Amino acid sequence: MANVQNKASFIELLSQKLCSVGHAVTQASSDADTSIVRVALQTATTGQHTTVVADDTDILVLLVFHWQSCMAEVHMQKKARGKTKVASTTISIPLVQQLMGCETARRLLVIHALSGCDTTSAVFGHGKVSAFKKLSANCLGNLCDAVSSSDSSQSDVGHAGCQLLVALYGGTVRVESLDKLRYTTYMKLCSSSKAAITP
Repeated sequence: MANVQNKASFIELLSQKLCSVGHAVTQASSDADTSIVRVALQTATTGQHTTVVADDTDILVLLVFHWQSCMAEVHMQKKARGKTKVASTTISIPLVQQLMGCETARRLLVIHALSGCDTTSAVFGHGKVSAFKKLSANCLGNLCDAVSSSDSSQSDVGHAGCQLLVALYGGTVRVESLDKLRYTTYMKLCSSSKAAITP
């Protein structure tokens, strides 16, 4: 499978065999996450219960964000890997969305992108859980909305993104700029650290 031509030939052969026995096949030319989610949600729109087998946070986030109550039930199944004896896990997308709440689900893509995904780097010192807890607060909703709105200007998106980073690192939103927070954090480290400060 390390040989690109062999891999492409195998995928083509497998696709043909699946199609010949009546299975629908969608082939992605690059990252498959959006194709997987699109096909799953299209199937759910027809009223069919759908299970996506994947081990990818990006797919989970996209499913939770895009699933609508007019669709049939969608689940994501995470298969156990390696020699672990843990059984596979099945996650109900409607239940996750319900427990999260509509407002938070609507802001999920922004939170996910800020905390790192396939197309963006993670920010230092904050994982998914930490970022989700801090950025899903209702008081930051308008900033998430500004980042995700197609009506926002580039300047609006940049300002809202910087303010979300201020909130993520414990600064006071609307009072501190990202530069000011960076400076005060550095000065606090300098005054309290007994060792050299790592940039």
